Amino acid sequence: MADKRTVTKKYKTMGKLTLQVLIPVMILFLGIIAVMFQSMLEARQLVYRYIEDTARLYVEQINTDIVKINYEVITLVNKNEKNYSLLEESRPDNSKYFPDLTDIMEQNRNLKIRYKEPCCFYLYLDRADMMILDSGTIFTDSQAEGVNEPLRTALREKNGINTPYSEWSFINDGKEDYVYSRYSKNGITMGCAIRLNDLFSTLHIDSLGYEGIPYILKENGQILISSTDREKVDMEELKGEFGKKTGFLSRQAVYSFPISGIIGDNRNFHILITPTGGILEKIMRLQIILVILSIGM
Repeated sequence: MADKRTVTKKYKTMGKLTLQVLIPVMILFLGIIAVMFQSMLEARQLVYRYIEDTARLYVEQINTDIVKINYEVITLVNKNEKNYSLLEESRPDNSKYFPDLTDIMEQNRNLKIRYKEPCCFYLYLDRADMMILDSGTIFTDSQAEGVNEPLRTALREKNGINTPYSEWSFINDGKEDYVYSRYSKNGITMGCAIRLNDLFSTLHIDSLGYEGIPYILKENGQILISSTDREKVDMEELKGEFGKKTGFLSRQAVYSFPISGIIGDNRNFHILITPTGGILEKIMRLQIILVILSIGM
């Protein structure tokens, strides 16, 4: 009986020692796991913050240029209204106005050089249905190509409608999406067109295996996004209200940036930040595997 009591006492003593050792070890493991997960979250947040801050700087520059473009277009129309009106009599077979048309083309060319975003500037005379670009003049019977065709169609639909400021709207030439401005006063309309792909290219930012994919969500639910990025994302998911997802289990985040200079269907760029399987994601997966192996051992 004494031997049994001794053995039982030894087992109890060993059990207490095991618990005394196991509990601190488990607490230590839990602490290590918490620190690792926190560091992983902070690393991801750091990448998100870098992409967000960089995109914000680019958007501010775009906004600044667009505000300047709006101001310059309005100033030119108000300043040269009478001279522009005289060109309504211009015809392809009448060389009388060719020097004036050349001056306006040069003016539009200089504007295009001064601002990097627009692909073209134009002056449209509503009553003559004539559009003067930086590359030439399109008369009412002339054939228009590329963005000039949907641009002229859009201007014809709004023929004679004055605007108190530069209005911005979206058009598509069958291949690409554009946003164009229109300031109209007394039959004289002036503005520019910008390829959305050019804006998206500026705002597409990569960092440590994460990429910021820019897009515009219109009020009607249509998503305008670069053709190269269209296959990378779930279009239906983008239509939802993502908010700001930056938790550990959420591997994507969406940030919105106001477009202060564009007045139209939508006034925000959205940047979807998503992993591409780069070095940061690989390190995170390795840490998770190491934690699981440590617990298993």
